[in-house]
Amino acid sequence: MPETEIERLRDAIGKGSVVEPYRYLEIGRRVRVMSGPFEGYEGILEQKKNAHKVIVAIPYIMRAFAITVQPDEVEPLLGGVA
Repeated sequence: MPETEIERLRDAIGKGSVVEPYRYLEIGRRVRVMSGPFEGYEGILEQKKNAHKVIVAIPYIMRAFAITVQPDEVEPLLGGVA
């Protein structure tokens, strides 16, 4: 991480910004939905405009669909490269 980025974070915290650790979600990675009506579904995290979507495939019917999620509703799967 470049020193300039570390300084920017220190400066923001010093000015009273609230900074909390958060799991890193990478577009194109496999994720699991943790809450809501699609809890337990797994798929690929995508971003369209300003919304996060999970692309879920249902092999039994040979279809896929996109569900809109909030970042705090999904967790990355270990080794989940798409």
